[in-house]
Amino acid sequence: MVAEPGSGVLAHRMLFLGHTLLQPRRAIGFLRPRSTECLLLLLTIFNALRFGDSILVLTDSTASNAARSFLFEISWQCGFSGIALYWVGIVQTLPEVSVAIVLKSTRLSSSPVATTHSHAKTSIIIFQTHKVSRTWLPTAAQVDVMGCFLVFGPMLTNNICSILAGHFGDIGNLQMAQMFIRLHYACWTIFDTTLAVSLIYFGTRLTTVLRDHLNNVNVLGSRRARILRLGLFKIQIVLVSVAVCLIAFAGMLLSYCLWRKEIHTITPVSLFVGTCWTLTAVFMSLAVFISTLLRNSRDASPEAPEVSQSTESRSTHQPPSSTASSDKTTEEHEHVVTIPDEKVGRDAPEDRSHSLSPICWMPTRPQVAPSGRRGSKSSGIELVQQRPESQTSDDDLPGQV
Repeated sequence: MVAEPGSGVLAHRMLFLGHTLLQPRRAIGFLRPRSTECLLLLLTIFNALRFGDSILVLTDSTASNAARSFLFEISWQCGFSGIALYWVGIVQTLPEVSVAIVLKSTRLSSSPVATTHSHAKTSIIIFQTHKVSRTWLPTAAQVDVMGCFLVFGPMLTNNICSILAGHFGDIGNLQMAQMFIRLHYACWTIFDTTLAVSLIYFGTRLTTVLRDHLNNVNVLGSRRARILRLGLFKIQIVLVSVAVCLIAFAGMLLSYCLWRKEIHTITPVSLFVGTCWTLTAVFMSLAVFISTLLRNSRDASPEAPEVSQSTESRSTHQPPSSTASSDKTTEEHEHVVTIPDEKVGRDAPEDRSHSLSPICWMPTRPQVAPSGRRGSKSSGIELVQQRPESQTSDDDLPGQV
């Protein structure tokens, strides 16, 4: 039942919106997943395999315990791998979450709070750069190593323990079977706890950066703020549901590893653990699927401001202080958002050398605008924010998230 809406959402995103499973970027490491698409695909496979495994158990179609153990195990590994790839997308996105806007101008204040300058029909709001670049972030190689450990690690250790436990059960060696069962659930506890802690840590950092940026953009009341607010809400839905699921499973796995016999013999405890085991992943999958369907009701509003405007079109609106001496000032990279009163610059050239993050619709790094002629009264303000060709809706906000 849960696999059907998941497959529908995934088909819509890939067939109609043109999304892919891999990022086209080359400089982010070996693993380049599109976080939402990979999560949707593997969660859909997980729920389909769980449904098939339930049918095999109810009909008693597999006589071998080793085969049953493997079929039971492979479905959970698909779901876990989907969450691990989503984590990879978050970590790869975090160092790139910044507004690619550059100010090359006259003496404009760089105060830590937002400052507004009004010149004729244009409002310029300057924001301080976020401190995320000053804190530790893993390199691309470190992300690849950790991602491969989380994706392929359970396939090696847990499959071996599961198959061996089933094999020893088939031949009647119950002591060895119980030992590998406990080792199996101990490995799952380690993997779940590692992924849960990493996801909460980097997910919290990402939402903090986005929330700070949203507070700045809210000053403008633009369509961009509405899209960013919805994208942040999608991220929070997925992060909370996935984190709760991982923590719940880590607790159940550890309990089953330590008190397996007691859980099996005490009926109320067995029913409680079985219910949580069955429904936790289902509710998490539904939360992820629903989050990708959320849309902004005002997304089609025609009042979306553009952020690219030529220097010449605003040269007559510059203040007297913007003279030839302004060229001697240093080029400061600050967060600047320019909102003209009317639509302009829709046909501005697009720099395709950089791409947006896989999770949120935000530029990756500053684009330096060309300066005007020396002695000109133009301030040389150029605002550039690009949207990739294949991303035409707010679906690429996580939820992309």
